[in-house]
Amino acid sequence: MLQKSSEQEQLIALAQSGDRTAFTRLVQQCSQQVYNLAYRLSGNQADAEDLAQEAFLSAYKSIRQFKHDSAFSSWVYRITVNLWKNRVRHEKRRQFFRHFSLEAPDTQKDLPDATPGPYEQMESADEQQAAMRALGQLAEKERAVLVLGDMEQKSYQEMAELLKCPVGTVRSRLARAREHLREAFFKNTEAAK
Repeated sequence: MLQKSSEQEQLIALAQSGDRTAFTRLVQQCSQQVYNLAYRLSGNQADAEDLAQEAFLSAYKSIRQFKHDSAFSSWVYRITVNLWKNRVRHEKRRQFFRHFSLEAPDTQKDLPDATPGPYEQMESADEQQAAMRALGQLAEKERAVLVLGDMEQKSYQEMAELLKCPVGTVRSRLARAREHLREAFFKNTEAAK
């Protein structure tokens, strides 16, 4: 782990001096995790790709301001969350109602190779769609804390740093968000019956 950290520090130093190849290597190390975060926050592939690309572009433009007080990936996570929050705020200000794509979410990447039968596939797909709909119905702060905590497996401290709020606030938001997600999920599955 020490070697990887040292290698990453060298890449960051090179990137800060203008080495594009070093920055590309840094991006390659965390691109999948940043895309997954962006997908879970935005709810669809197109917005996730845009958000991840915007986050890396922003990181590239401000790499000289990177302070080495966290891992590069954590810094890009913070940028991604902030960009997403800004988008949501912007859309709210313009009074657009955000619709999340419920058309075939790209969830097949994480499934094991063993193929379930058709009934199990249909039931699983329905539950996944209901979960995505329920997640999309949550408030911005609740969705962010759920994605970071339950999907990205971040610690309370990491979430507090990414969301720029106290750990106690993270804990209460997460508990409230789980309850609201549960309510929205059951509401969506009951409505589908």
